[in-house]
Amino acid sequence: MFSLLLAAQVLATAPPPPPVYVATDDPWRDRGSGGERVRLGVIVRAANMTLWDGALWVSARNSSSFRQTVQEAQPDACPRPSAYGAQNEVSVQLVPQRAGAAAALSVMVRWARPGDGACGGARTVELRETVPMPGAAATVLRGDAGLVVELRRR
Repeated sequence: MFSLLLAAQVLATAPPPPPVYVATDDPWRDRGSGGERVRLGVIVRAANMTLWDGALWVSARNSSSFRQTVQEAQPDACPRPSAYGAQNEVSVQLVPQRAGAAAALSVMVRWARPGDGACGGARTVELRETVPMPGAAATVLRGDAGLVVELRRR
């Protein structure tokens, strides 16, 4: 009788079984292409010059970005240092989106350049737009201050 009572007590205090985890389908997965990577050519222009011309890989699950900053000293004639100095910056971020059944791309481009004064300041232009995923034909976005972004599948 004692051993039966001991066995019942041991069974009553046994830990619960471990949880069961079930993998479900990822709703963001690009079902049509299996999540394939796409290489996009990106050209950023402003003020009649090319700021960046390159390519970035994107997929249904991964974004891409590029950033280039050049920070230079101010001219000797400036009486005090500025937090801005003479800075030129270009940044591009491509974030895949799903718009119903179609693939889309959120495009964020930022261009910073020195201000008009010789001793610092800055001018900045930023473009944010969501467009259908570019195909063979170029997708062209236009921002302020002559900023133009061209996207094309490579």
